[in-house]
Amino acid sequence: MNRFPEKILLATDGLESSALASRAAVDLAKGGGAELHVVHVWHTVPSPHYDRVIRSGLEDAGREKLDVQVRRIEEEGGTVAGAHLREGQAVEAIVEQAEEISAGLMIVGSRGWGGSVGL
Repeated sequence: MNRFPEKILLATDGLESSALASRAAVDLAKGGGAELHVVHVWHTVPSPHYDRVIRSGLEDAGREKLDVQVRRIEEEGGTVAGAHLREGQAVEAIVEQAEEISAGLMIVGSRGWGGSVGL
């Protein structure tokens, strides 16, 4: 039995090149009646002197990228069921988020730097 996923996770880096992935996620969620969740992953750059300032700035930048993506989705007529900001390595954090929400489908854009990565 083929069943459309109930939850879709869109991983975004906030770049314009992720627009195609965003549109696909919105179309699939609307067409299949699925919840759409968005995740952005940020990571810090260790510093012995300014760690707290750097972490705060990078987290704030990550939050802004996530908020911009959610607004874009809503402008396209989509509905975001959950916006998730995570810290860490991208692949691991995206997979963890997908598992936490029981996503049946993950959509990740490509910058055109090479082949696709299976998750």
